[in-house]
Amino acid sequence: MAIRHPSESINFKRLWLVALIALVGFWATPRRAGGFQEAWLDLWPRAQTAPASFVVSRSAATTSSRMASVAVRRDHLQGPFPVEVLKVIDGDTIEARVRVWLGEEITTLVRLRGIDAPELKARCGRELQGAEAARDALAALLAQGAVSLEDVALDKFGGRVVASIFVDQPEGVAPLDVSDAMRKSGMARAYAGGARETWCPLPPVARG
Repeated sequence: MAIRHPSESINFKRLWLVALIALVGFWATPRRAGGFQEAWLDLWPRAQTAPASFVVSRSAATTSSRMASVAVRRDHLQGPFPVEVLKVIDGDTIEARVRVWLGEEITTLVRLRGIDAPELKARCGRELQGAEAARDALAALLAQGAVSLEDVALDKFGGRVVASIFVDQPEGVAPLDVSDAMRKSGMARAYAGGARETWCPLPPVARG
């Protein structure tokens, strides 16, 4: 029976090291999380220089974290990015198909930058009423003209981005800043992050 030289034996320490490196690489790779984890870094260099007037004919079946993955690395995407509004979720969030390059589109949830509107999952009747009114007001603003995103970045919640949304107006009129319009109409409040204020009446303070 042939005796294997020690140098020819299996190096278990090396195998464990290779396995550990492979495991770390596996977990470091972006993956789906609730349907939203797929990188699009291959599109990003082209998206930065794509003119807003480009019309795309092919829709890439992708998800919002593609935009989020880029936002992590580049902080903000300047835009503008032309979008098709697919759905108004509530008074400060929409679902949109974003044109990023020739033949490439990304479907993502977009939260309006700088505002907070009442939630449809309301804690009281007053908030629910305000949430329905804010959603309808946002839909009406977005229906006024072509919509675009600017200053796009990763939102604090995975699966969506935060951006400034603009709506084209008649010739000679500056594009409408949707967040600003929602604030001025009283449908939303200014919001810079952190804890949200309640939309429900506060209980009376007991007096001793």
